[in-house]
Amino acid sequence: MKAKRKLNPVIIGATVVIIVALALMTIQALPKVEKQKSSNSLKNVEIYLDDENYKIGANDTVIIPAGRPRVPQIMCDNRRVEIYQAFFPDEQEAATATIKLGEEERTVKFIKDKSLGLEFQYDDRIQWAGDIPNAIYESSNPKVAKVTLSGQIIITGVSNEPVTLTASNGLEKEEFTITRTVKAPISVYILTGQSNAAYYFADPKTASQTKKGTAYVYDQSAGIYSVQSMNHDDDSQARGNIEAGIVKSLYDDLGEKVIIVNTGRSGEKIETFEPGQSSFLYTEDAWKNINYIFRNEWFQQRFEPRIRSYIWVQGESDDWRSPEDYMESFMRFHQIMRSDKYGFNYAFISQIVPRFFRPNDAQERLAQGYDDIYMATRVTNSFASSTGELRSDNLHYTQKGDNLAGEDIGHNIAFVYKGLGKALIEGENE
Repeated sequence: MKAKRKLNPVIIGATVVIIVALALMTIQALPKVEKQKSSNSLKNVEIYLDDENYKIGANDTVIIPAGRPRVPQIMCDNRRVEIYQAFFPDEQEAATATIKLGEEERTVKFIKDKSLGLEFQYDDRIQWAGDIPNAIYESSNPKVAKVTLSGQIIITGVSNEPVTLTASNGLEKEEFTITRTVKAPISVYILTGQSNAAYYFADPKTASQTKKGTAYVYDQSAGIYSVQSMNHDDDSQARGNIEAGIVKSLYDDLGEKVIIVNTGRSGEKIETFEPGQSSFLYTEDAWKNINYIFRNEWFQQRFEPRIRSYIWVQGESDDWRSPEDYMESFMRFHQIMRSDKYGFNYAFISQIVPRFFRPNDAQERLAQGYDDIYMATRVTNSFASSTGELRSDNLHYTQKGDNLAGEDIGHNIAFVYKGLGKALIEGENE
């Protein structure tokens, strides 16, 4: 069995509908920054931050504002260096980035500090924490941040100017100031495969619950060529299926907003995902369309897309295909997904139920044999109609099954992006 060697993760970069037909524009680059040397760096390796507003200080520490700021990304021009960026789940006040070169390792700690102000990202939702009864809420600039009647603060724009929010009932008054609002980094994943990936048997009412302002989906199979929230305006769940669980776990673990680009197609054999074939062309078309959206000026002013990985949910139509043939077809698709044309970091496979033993075996071999392919979940190995994870056809997931598989996929993807992927290879996180 081939030993897995981890590649350097490549970290790059709305509730409303955005129509693909909007004009094509170029994604704005971050301002040029000067590289910063550090006396505590790995030998002969230079690292720097992608945001000139911050510096790597004493003891490899970076101080950032409180709230939900954009976390500066560590950069390095040495391609052999692996960088696992710092992530801030909600309520977390400090996080660590890890830089690796061979057996050497260096960490950089990011710490939130209120003295630098209070910063939030576009479309963030924060509940007012005051206790004034019957309060009336006001904002000095509702185009940047507004407050609902129930006291939910919604970041509605991006601005370097402070905005003051006030709660008052005529007798008592509270206020606080948001120093700055920024574009929201948003992780982009393709979800592809056949019917258990495609949006066919979903029940949003019983689905894993995402938070409004954190979870988005692009699904052109629904005939709407746009990015939409996974939640209704009242915060209730609008989207079920497997992607709800995936996004819930990803946000809970990493604190970064997520877009799922769903290109699943029911009943499709793996050979149709090979370059030039029907499912591949469908995925390619969806990718072109979502990139039109990313390049739209409205989107660019509010979001910073970061291309992450693709998630594979497929195999039921390939029961009689040999594991070797299945692997060959998969790798043809995988090589394109990992190329510069798409730029995905990894493939994450949701393992097919064991009764499809040939594709099940092929998927296990792929996950164990390649350094950029992971088994995102094996919980499906215990799915059955008798226990409620499969429908009566013993083939399609129920929403219960979708929730279990989706949340496990999200947790394990987060594991990899935090530099803990070895645990998945060795089964330590199963």
